[in-house]
Amino acid sequence: MNQTGTNGNIILATRNWIDVPDTIMGGAPFSTALPLGNIRQNRLSLVARTEGSQSLYPWMLIDTGADINPVSLVAFPRHGLSDGATWRIRGLVAKSSSRSNDTLRPIVGRMSINLERPATFGTQWFVVIRQIDRPNSNWMMGQIVPGGSGTSFEFDCASFAALSDIVSGPWSVFILSPDDKTGAVRYDSRPILGRVKSDSSVTIGEGDFRLHVNENRFFFPGSNVIITRQSDPAHWILCTVRAYDWMKGQLDVRAKTSSGTSATFNDVLVSRASDDIHVWPSVMAFGQALWGNDYGWGGRLQRGENYSPPAIHYIPLVAGRAMPVYARFWLIEMADPSNKAGFLDFSKLILSPAFQPAVNLSFNWQIEWVDPSPTSRARGGQVYTDPRRRYRRLSFSFENQQTLEAFSHLYELDRVQGKTSPILAVVAPSDAANLHRTSIYGSMPELPGLRNTFVDRYAKDIVIEEWL
Repeated sequence: MNQTGTNGNIILATRNWIDVPDTIMGGAPFSTALPLGNIRQNRLSLVARTEGSQSLYPWMLIDTGADINPVSLVAFPRHGLSDGATWRIRGLVAKSSSRSNDTLRPIVGRMSINLERPATFGTQWFVVIRQIDRPNSNWMMGQIVPGGSGTSFEFDCASFAALSDIVSGPWSVFILSPDDKTGAVRYDSRPILGRVKSDSSVTIGEGDFRLHVNENRFFFPGSNVIITRQSDPAHWILCTVRAYDWMKGQLDVRAKTSSGTSATFNDVLVSRASDDIHVWPSVMAFGQALWGNDYGWGGRLQRGENYSPPAIHYIPLVAGRAMPVYARFWLIEMADPSNKAGFLDFSKLILSPAFQPAVNLSFNWQIEWVDPSPTSRARGGQVYTDPRRRYRRLSFSFENQQTLEAFSHLYELDRVQGKTSPILAVVAPSDAANLHRTSIYGSMPELPGLRNTFVDRYAKDIVIEEWL
């Protein structure tokens, strides 16, 4: 018998855009000894580690090389984030693009570039620069700094790859707006909770200012708001709330980033954005746990011995839509200010279209701990052990799969992944309390065939053994 419920069906992430040669990635701040490029490796023991003053607030930017690549799942099978960590995930398309014929010396640090034609950019926007002749070998990524004109700007290069010290153009220059609401943001894990009009005038820029709003949209200190021009949403300011006087309708905000276009407008729209989502799952509601147990305040899981939950963000489940997101660029930002280690480690990054079958796996699936530790018993009854690290094994079956899904996914699973390539399986994605227990990242030790059980019906047994 099969289980039911489309949103709760098992997820299998096999194809990973991180493994495609056209994909490049950058980010900051990461160590030169344990660079960000390590998260392209399948070895979970090889990590990328943050360093510097912003170690607990890293960002990663991925360029998949094409807008036609679907993404449904973003995940880190292993990471060093604490139970209080949050992240924000966005799928972006280029707000504007141009070319440059400059000869550049790629470095980590401040750089400048001249464009063939004017482009739109703002403070703290992101830029991806790829050499046209060798886009996978010579490239740079960073954030745009204040100043500049429509044909030139400076940026803080965070990551680069270059075959030589000096690289000549031409270059493709892609400029990304992380908070533009005119179509440049295809997906944002931080949704808009409410909007209200303001009768105040606003001048785009940075700093503190005050607005008058007639309606309280749950503005509280520290919350995020986006101020846009109603008649032209390309003009915007991302702010945090400093204070709100509901009796006077006074909203004090601090601008963080903006569209960069100098303008003053009266048709002001204030949008209340939600907070970033927690990386670790909420395993129980506040107040349900007994005092002194293993769970923290608010029901969030705490790290324990031999235990490290994966970080998983499944877009269809969060967004409430079945279709994946088609976006060339993906921005991942994290915040973990309470992390006592002072740095963050990340293993393999998964950016996958994922597969969620229409007919779920059958009942009687099994997940178990495997302990390979050799043991022996002496004549006197004493037991001697050689402790080895335990791992998990997931066993399940698909039944009643129709021909299209059976051959396009299950048959291809053996051909593409085989016994050597990893799979991320999430048995019950809608069960947040057990997400860490029903998710496994590993490979198949055997490849049992696809069985034809009836007309247009197929079955397959799958076993996945966890990678450590």
